[in-house]
Amino acid sequence: MPSARPVAGAALLALLATAPLALAAHRGGVLYVATDSYDAGFIAALVSHGALPDGPLVNLSWIAGAPGIDAGLVALPDPNWGPGGIPIAEAASAKLLAYILGGGRVVAGLNGAVLLNLSMRRIGLPLPPVQHTACTEAPRGYNYAKYGCLPKPAWARQARLPGGGTAYVARLGRGWLVLIPYNAVWAYADTGSKAYLEAYGAAAVLAERLPAGGGAAARDAAIAAAVLAALAAAAQSMRGHGGEGRSSDASRDGKPVPPEALRIRVRRDEALSHSLRRRIYEAVEQRGALYFNELWRLLGVSKATVAWHVSVLERLGLLATLRYKRYLLIYRPSSSGVEALLQALVGRDPRGLCVLVDYASRGAGPEEAARRLRASTRGVEQLYRLVSENLEVARRICGELQQ
Repeated sequence: MPSARPVAGAALLALLATAPLALAAHRGGVLYVATDSYDAGFIAALVSHGALPDGPLVNLSWIAGAPGIDAGLVALPDPNWGPGGIPIAEAASAKLLAYILGGGRVVAGLNGAVLLNLSMRRIGLPLPPVQHTACTEAPRGYNYAKYGCLPKPAWARQARLPGGGTAYVARLGRGWLVLIPYNAVWAYADTGSKAYLEAYGAAAVLAERLPAGGGAAARDAAIAAAVLAALAAAAQSMRGHGGEGRSSDASRDGKPVPPEALRIRVRRDEALSHSLRRRIYEAVEQRGALYFNELWRLLGVSKATVAWHVSVLERLGLLATLRYKRYLLIYRPSSSGVEALLQALVGRDPRGLCVLVDYASRGAGPEEAARRLRASTRGVEQLYRLVSENLEVARRICGELQQ
């Protein structure tokens, strides 16, 4: 059986001691794989929490149909597929394994490990069966019986993550696989605990900091040959099923759809059929504008879930969002919605809004206004642009404040 060369435990501890670190700027950045709203909500929370940078979101069909993966890191938290999607899952699994062997890095959650095992078992590196008892350390309060746990493979090393939890780490070919052996996505969806975001982010930092290159040439050649055979078998399986289960957006005229095209599946006429999206829309419709935390407290669900459904409504043009300094506001994309937004802002930061009105009136630009407010240009430029486009309304609101 081929065996992956593990990193020494001391080296892992040294790498983890540097966390939290910003991810290195690799060619292609981070590519996120999601198959449902739970995945997407978890990824949105990772990004908003600062655990990972923003990046394109794709599904298994895109991975299966892409000629190659151009990313410094692939995040594979919790992919799911039904019986009709098995050919796609097998092709995506083989493509991801080939990516790792070529020097890529993948951070996989429990279901991500199950997906990769479709190909890894073919090359003599099978993963052990998922258990529903404690088999490794997870963040405090993790429900092993409900979510499951992956025992450590013989060919991987175990690493303790900052803040609790563990990861399994192995070199495969010239790349790295980092496994989080518990279901962080389900646990986060149920509990809202940031410990799962921090654990996944720490595992991603670890993956980025592992040394590049390496691998025994003879062994890598044998593994590469097996992966090529797995890719060919998966492609044949997809052809044999006549594309059954393959998402219609997986390719267009034989070419993969760009990742950005897969960010949303909901049509505009379907948007409000979802009860939570309808509640979000009605809350903003009633008030005109809301701070994100106000909306979150009103709805009583996790922030990641609210962020995901707001993003759906925003991409369909039913709502709009504005970031100003550390605030995020959701408002109706209409003249009355903009007025409500400015009223909400002036109630919390009257000086800031009126400074922007003054600078926009003189055409001074967001850079000068940001210096006056001791803020970053990026933190004020979206509001500056909105004020400039609605200057008369903004002047009236500031004028009423000063009376």
